[in-house]
Amino acid sequence: MDAYELGPERRAILRREALAEGVDWRIGNDDRFLGKDWLSDAALSGDLETVVQAFSGGYDWDINDRTSGEQGTVLLNAVRGSHKHTRCVEIVEWLLAHGADPNAGSDGYCRTCPLHLTGDWPERLRIATMLLRAGADVNARRGLTSEERARASLLGGPNAGGQTVLHCAAHYGHVSYIRLMLKWGADIHARMGVDQLSVLQTAATPNWTSTPYRWEASRALLEDVLRAGSWKSYVLVPRKELLALRVLCENGRARTAHPILGRLFPWNPPGAFASGWPGAPKPKLRAMDGGPVPKEIFWHVVGYWRSSRD
Repeated sequence: MDAYELGPERRAILRREALAEGVDWRIGNDDRFLGKDWLSDAALSGDLETVVQAFSGGYDWDINDRTSGEQGTVLLNAVRGSHKHTRCVEIVEWLLAHGADPNAGSDGYCRTCPLHLTGDWPERLRIATMLLRAGADVNARRGLTSEERARASLLGGPNAGGQTVLHCAAHYGHVSYIRLMLKWGADIHARMGVDQLSVLQTAATPNWTSTPYRWEASRALLEDVLRAGSWKSYVLVPRKELLALRVLCENGRARTAHPILGRLFPWNPPGAFASGWPGAPKPKLRAMDGGPVPKEIFWHVVGYWRSSRD
């Protein structure tokens, strides 16, 4: 009887039996657990209690030990299972708090780090943030597959390496995930493979699971950041536009009738006759008297403003 016929409840019982018997999950896989070991099955299934007991019961294994099959970690399996089970988020949080390596990946088909398995869904964005705060490498690369290594050997020339996390996000059209990676310092200029593909080129060849809207939005975001020069410059663009608007208002080329915004964007009509002759300086009120807010305070206030780019 395989794992699908057993069902999740029966597998949960078998996992606890294996734990009580001290079965070494690092040695071999079990067909009763979808071809994996019992602890990997617990991590994939969101079974927090079993994971906690496995590393709190004085057993002879470490939180960063690898499984026998794909040579992955319990943390990697918990991240992988988060698209089906929300409790996997709690497992990831517990494992990181107890010393799990956020960069330890799988060495099976090709090296994959936990960050490569996160994405745009709320639970996975939360996991990605936890991994980054725990020290995950935002520019981690996937290992090359056997096909990619064979092609690199055939074509020769320099090989930029496997996909970065940002390449993966662009390939799947995960806009929110791209924003998160760039915010944490991902290299938007990184290249991959013997073709030296850029992140933007990867966004132009989307995965079949991404909708046209998603990959068009991700491509537009990447183009805007590249045009700005960096993520920081991209985020500052709306603030600089506000500052430019203030200058236009001060020069009498724009205005607002709003009583509060009028103090942030003071309008000085050109050719004022404040003192009886053309070009005479216009008397200015102090900010405390309802006059314009000084530029220094204006820029300080704008620093706390959050635009759609933050």
